[in-house]
Amino acid sequence: MNAIRCLNRGKIATVIYKKLLDRCILRRGLKTVHHFNTSRELTRLVVPKVSVRAVIRCMSGTSDGSSNPPVPTPVVPERTATVKGFTFSDGSVYVGEVVNNMRHGKGKMVWAASGLNYEGDWENDKPHGTGEIDDPGAHKSFYRGEMRFGKKHGQGEYWDNECHYTGGWAEGMYDGFGAVTMTKSNAKYEGESKAFKMHGEGKYTYENGDVYEGAFENDQKHGHGRFTTHNGAVYEGDYQYDKQRGKGRVTFPGGS
Repeated sequence: MNAIRCLNRGKIATVIYKKLLDRCILRRGLKTVHHFNTSRELTRLVVPKVSVRAVIRCMSGTSDGSSNPPVPTPVVPERTATVKGFTFSDGSVYVGEVVNNMRHGKGKMVWAASGLNYEGDWENDKPHGTGEIDDPGAHKSFYRGEMRFGKKHGQGEYWDNECHYTGGWAEGMYDGFGAVTMTKSNAKYEGESKAFKMHGEGKYTYENGDVYEGAFENDQKHGHGRFTTHNGAVYEGDYQYDKQRGKGRVTFPGGS
């Protein structure tokens, strides 16, 4: 009986040691795998020392010694756009991409009351990106360019029955460098603007051919500038609130 018990214990020990060797010890430096039939043969094998914590890590399959596997990073599904058509209570119509019941992506909106329509990029229910606005109202205007949260913003080109403008926009207004030509008078301005007004350095050409080039502030000549009349007379000097004030010099045709 004692011999049988010893034999059984040897087999159990063999299984346990082989599992430990296969999963832990051999990972820490042994290059050759040997198979043993008895626990006595196992005891002859010289193996590197393995700490209890290292064995726990190997058996648990984790790197920190815990019994729980690493928590995977949750995968957030991307929003998928679908093409839909909406008719609003006032008769306005939208046809285009929709995400989470909001206009988002490419689409076209026609407002029933004014007839104005916008076609282009949308984001979170507002025109945002690049697009075109066609307004058949009194000014019969058309805009092509960048939009931000429902307003002209960035670079864009604008026409109506009074002017043509190309340049920068901010919050729906001329802003930054641009050029505007009045379609009826042919007067021109090229330079910096702010909130629809000439503001900064620029050049204004009047309908009769006079030219002012210099500083502007709130639509007025203000600062240093040069004014040349259509017949050749030149004033160069200071301006204050659209008037020649301060130091300046006048030169008439012929050098006088």
